[in-house]
Amino acid sequence: MHRATPVLLLVIGTVLAVLLWLLLAVQLTLPPPAKRPAVVPHSGPQVAVVPTAPPVPAGSLTPLPPLLATAPAPTATLVPRSAPAVGEAARTASSPTSAPAVLPTATTSGRGRIQLPGRFAAADYKPGGEGVGYHDWTKGNAGGAYRADDVDIEPCSEGLACYDVGWIAAGEWLAYDVQVAQTDEYTFTVRVASPSRGAHFHIEVNAVDVTGPLMVPRTGNYEVWTNVVSRPVGLAAGSYELRLVADSAGFNWQSVVVSYSGAPSPG
Repeated sequence: MHRATPVLLLVIGTVLAVLLWLLLAVQLTLPPPAKRPAVVPHSGPQVAVVPTAPPVPAGSLTPLPPLLATAPAPTATLVPRSAPAVGEAARTASSPTSAPAVLPTATTSGRGRIQLPGRFAAADYKPGGEGVGYHDWTKGNAGGAYRADDVDIEPCSEGLACYDVGWIAAGEWLAYDVQVAQTDEYTFTVRVASPSRGAHFHIEVNAVDVTGPLMVPRTGNYEVWTNVVSRPVGLAAGSYELRLVADSAGFNWQSVVVSYSGAPSPG
């Protein structure tokens, strides 16, 4: 028994050494345990931390173009608003410094187009009858003068050769074929009379209202006359149909003068 003891101890030591070696080998083959993040006490909303990129050496990148937001915005050019140009082209010629010393009198009805700038009588509307040269709600010429159709015409108080259109009702109109000499801006001066306030009319060119409402002032009666002047109207050179259109009753038309907008209105 005493002799076997050293041998037994040697065997036991060898076994223990082998077990320790195996345990160490397994430990070395296992991955290291992941580090557990430290717990931060909650104190309000958490903000994600973005790692900062490493600095880039100077000169290694191409500079970016300036931001669009820093580029100056284009400046719009404001164009003054004026009366609409009617017909072919917008205004291209400049107005003469003054109108002709004497405005030509227009050709009479049925004998050609009225030349503008110029003057024409309200009673010299174009031929063709109802719906072409005029529109009148009632039959017959209540004034019995100048023309034998349904427009009501009478002699006026401003001369032996003067006639005016009266008994006007809302919606009635008179039409004229006109020839504009040159592209320019023009004003329309219409001679009117009315015993009361509130009457108004407008002027159309090729079925377009170019003046807006023109108010007729109170003159005292149907034979006391005054002028109503429109705003400037842009017209290209060419041929047009012009209309006097009544928007109300209670006034008379005598004549129309069309002149360059820079010229003084006739008295």
